[in-house]
Amino acid sequence: MERWWKDHSDNPDDSEWARWIDIFSELLETKKSEWLKEHENLDVNGSPVFGMAKSIGCTRANALSLLGHEGEQYSGSSRFTFWLGHVVEVAALATLNAIGYELLGAQEPCYLGTTNASTSDNIIKLLGKGTVVSVKSTAYKMSSARKVKGGGTEYNRRGFAELPFMGVKLAQPSWYVQLVTEIEAHGLDQGLVLAASKDIVKAYENDNYLGDKGNGSLTFYAEVIQPDPVVANRVRIAHERQMEFVLKDEAGPPLYMNKSTLEYVELNKANVDPKSIWGGPNQKLTGTFNPCGGCNLREACVNVT
Repeated sequence: MERWWKDHSDNPDDSEWARWIDIFSELLETKKSEWLKEHENLDVNGSPVFGMAKSIGCTRANALSLLGHEGEQYSGSSRFTFWLGHVVEVAALATLNAIGYELLGAQEPCYLGTTNASTSDNIIKLLGKGTVVSVKSTAYKMSSARKVKGGGTEYNRRGFAELPFMGVKLAQPSWYVQLVTEIEAHGLDQGLVLAASKDIVKAYENDNYLGDKGNGSLTFYAEVIQPDPVVANRVRIAHERQMEFVLKDEAGPPLYMNKSTLEYVELNKANVDPKSIWGGPNQKLTGTFNPCGGCNLREACVNVT
């Protein structure tokens, strides 16, 4: 995909570039219809259910949303960042098609049990198998590079740059959990995470893996994900139990997947001081951070049964 952009992009005389523009425009029309309506996850009968994109997140927060509680408003810069991510994802799908992978179904609905629904970004045939495509945008974040004594460069890999070395399951477990639930829900044989970076660190052009000297890409990372019915089943069971509370107009317990074990743990209540997302008992429980810090439904969580 990196090579395609080097060879064809932004050239008005290149037929491949003109074809990419057509593909991008067509996909953007689908995205536009999504932007112009309220996002809902609905079951086959049109009733609201939990979304798979937040499977790894707090089940109580998911329940509060389902009960109609509105969180604190995001800032304008946050909303722009979300929008930019959507546009980058459309460009990534158009590029996937441009290099030869037919896009078989955008926004295909799928259902895990009776309580979880999602619309997959797309489906392709890869190595002869039906494959759910999950497109994500990311960034190099705190990645950096510095010259070291004796020559050479030392790379500090964060965000996009760590994906080829850690893999999706370790580096971005929320992406992994969402995709394995969608694979299970579609009944397909595999999935593909396609990550597109919203920025680059120019020093990585000389990296023996990500740059021209290596075999990688500064912008795109793709990884095939195999089915994981154990994790998908944990998601199903946890949300079926949470739905029992929702049907009684209750939010239920705050369960959250530990990002190392991919098993649910019960968080401390949201009235635990959330001033920082780092430290405290919830960070130890989740293995990463305190999810209550920064949660825009914290006020509702404190005040609802």
